[in-house]
Amino acid sequence: MKLEAARQLIAKKLQSFRMEDGELVYHTLSFLVESEQGPFWKVYLLNPSVSYDDALYVLLALLGVTLLRLIISGGSSGALRRLPCISKKLAKSTNCVRPGKLHKFGENVWYTIWHGTAFFWGCYVLYSEFGTAEVPGWPRLHLQRPDGRCLNTALIRALTQDFVESRWRIPGGTVLPAFLVVLQILHIYWFWCIIKMVIGLVTAVRNGSREDCEDVRSEDEDDGEDEKGDDEPKENKKKQ
Repeated sequence: MKLEAARQLIAKKLQSFRMEDGELVYHTLSFLVESEQGPFWKVYLLNPSVSYDDALYVLLALLGVTLLRLIISGGSSGALRRLPCISKKLAKSTNCVRPGKLHKFGENVWYTIWHGTAFFWGCYVLYSEFGTAEVPGWPRLHLQRPDGRCLNTALIRALTQDFVESRWRIPGGTVLPAFLVVLQILHIYWFWCIIKMVIGLVTAVRNGSREDCEDVRSEDEDDGEDEKGDDEPKENKKKQ
């Protein structure tokens, strides 16, 4: 099987990769479009799925979450220590904090809210997908959906916080969030599709069979008329 024939087959499969509501998944078909316009590295820089609205959303959400943190737990560096916050007022009114542990109390209040919200949101996601035929939807959470943009905002906020909260600065607190931000963006946009495409393409070229090209879609989805059309020639061959 020739390389061009394999690419055309994969392109045909990707064109029918749509959600139940008919929405075309951006990180599939756009790969073939951009790969024809320059070197491979441009695929990551000229992603047609990314827009200025995505960047603006992440920036505003980042500022909002950072401001919310300062309001709830305050800060530990420089002038941030003098800012009033909810946790300080709560600690002084209830007298439940030992001397020298005021900021630590504020940190605990913030992370209780942060991780508590993440826990209940995760339970909601698991409950909504339980019992359905849908595979885990992470490959389709590109940044044009609120889920992906909020996740990216959380990772960037964790990265920038390490430069503000110098009291708790650790090397891993900078390296790990930065790595997760890059990995999350690349995975959401391209990694899942590229890996599947490369595997299917290499297998098809080696074996010379179109049947070895893996479908990028979920295994639960049916090809419909295409499968019926493929079965008919096989039945005719058996009869002959």
